Amino acid sequence: MAALQYCVAPPDPRKQAIIAYGPPIDAGAAYLIFGNATLGVCLAGKPLVHCHAVIRDADGRMRGGHILTKSCVIGPVPVSVLVIRVSPFIFGNRLPNWT
Repeated sequence: MAALQYCVAPPDPRKQAIIAYGPPIDAGAAYLIFGNATLGVCLAGKPLVHCHAVIRDADGRMRGGHILTKSCVIGPVPVSVLVIRVSPFIFGNRLPNWT
């Protein structure tokens, strides 16, 4: 990857949230070691990619987390993928109805 950002979801020390992603972490040019992704549809009806991966960052350190796919730039080294369709499963995001 020519450029990659990711984030992690550490436990909330205030115990106010079940999960909350931290700020983006810039990995710079990174090499994808392993990952998994789910393809779906976002709230606006556009394609959504939810991805977790293990990478080697620009400094050679192994890292892992939630990949921020909108900020990724594929570089000169191809990224190999295996796609498996699970039907009729549909992945999407929506706002909770907690009123």
